[in-house]
Amino acid sequence: MAKPKLYYEVRQSVNRTTGQPIFWPAIIYRDQSIALEDVIRNAIDRGVIAGLKVSAAKQIADAVCQQMYEEFKGARGVKFGNYFYARLYLDGQSDDTGKLTKDNHVNVRFVNGAGFKLDHSDFSFEFANSGVIPSLQFLINDADGAERDMVSCNNTIMVNGNNLYAADDTATHLAFYAVDAETGAVSPTPAYEVETGDFTSRGPNLLVFQMDHGTPPTAGKYMVRVTRTLIDGKTYESGNHEITVIA
Repeated sequence: MAKPKLYYEVRQSVNRTTGQPIFWPAIIYRDQSIALEDVIRNAIDRGVIAGLKVSAAKQIADAVCQQMYEEFKGARGVKFGNYFYARLYLDGQSDDTGKLTKDNHVNVRFVNGAGFKLDHSDFSFEFANSGVIPSLQFLINDADGAERDMVSCNNTIMVNGNNLYAADDTATHLAFYAVDAETGAVSPTPAYEVETGDFTSRGPNLLVFQMDHGTPPTAGKYMVRVTRTLIDGKTYESGNHEITVIA
């Protein structure tokens, strides 16, 4: 039997402390949620609930939810075995005297338990925006004897990767961030930047440029990131890729 498929995309933001990009997966294209009465009806059909007619599913679902509400109104939480529990919580703020106001709402939060634990192996996954997020493989000089990720500022530099550029992109940006030799901390400010017009060639897997403008970075370790802006205005940035600038 084929595994259910989950479609996901990778979203990104910036670490406020380091200024570096953060990536996380998010499920998209969700199926419509199934109603509780349908859950009960399916359980009856499967024989998990015995002695009940399918026509009673809606009445049972409504009765359970109404009774849960009565329990919440009685300041009690509800526990469904080891599957999930629901508790009351306060939101908003207070002062040092503990005074509550109308802005402090009482909410019900549902938390799943061990009985609802899902495993990665239960599903198949499809990366929905795999063609837009750029990734770097290596940088190398266009010169005899050049080594990957050992870059001289005096020679043409080739950036190899995936999803670096598409024909309708509105901008391409590459930045070098210095790495502190003692602490390993990455500078939040670029030491050198390459803008759209500075590239002599752009392709999905290769960007080519020369450091013929501004002040080239000094010798040392750097983190490199590439950013592309799509025609719809959305911007995607790669993760850090470490290189060494040689004298």
